[in-house]
Amino acid sequence: MFDQLKKSFFFSQFDFPASLDEVKMLTENYRQRNFRLEWTSQNSFWVSSNLIFGFTKIQSPIEGICTISPNSYGYSKIKVEILLHVELVMTSLVCTLFPTYLAFQEESIPIWVYLIFLVVLIISWIFYLREMYILRKRINKYFSEIRAAHKRGMKKPDFKSISQIFLPPQGLKI
Repeated sequence: MFDQLKKSFFFSQFDFPASLDEVKMLTENYRQRNFRLEWTSQNSFWVSSNLIFGFTKIQSPIEGICTISPNSYGYSKIKVEILLHVELVMTSLVCTLFPTYLAFQEESIPIWVYLIFLVVLIISWIFYLREMYILRKRINKYFSEIRAAHKRGMKKPDFKSISQIFLPPQGLKI
């Protein structure tokens, strides 16, 4: 179960048809993205999601690390790992341990207090998992857009346009 959760939310891996230096150049030139990207070393970069509330963008605590390793035939393998954060772990611990502590006290606690902790726990997990999933999808979409732009740049030249460059204009006599 955790392996399936890890694959769907925390981890993805794909091949990119460019070398490591080309990937770095393409990510620096292609800036149309919905997340922050900062290179941390020659072959890895840090990503962070942007939360949008109304008209303001707020940096999200959802972060990830992408590593690039060279592959065969000039391809690069890009591994995306979304990090599980301390906030989510601490919320989970507080929302499970504190109600357990309250249950063993001699005073009677209303059931709605326990339900509040349960609702906070469920909402925080849904929020974090949703944001992790969105960040991973944004990264994959970003690299598929770069891949498409890179392939367009590698197209064979259009011979019609080349012939127009090298032939004199029609009205000009040689």
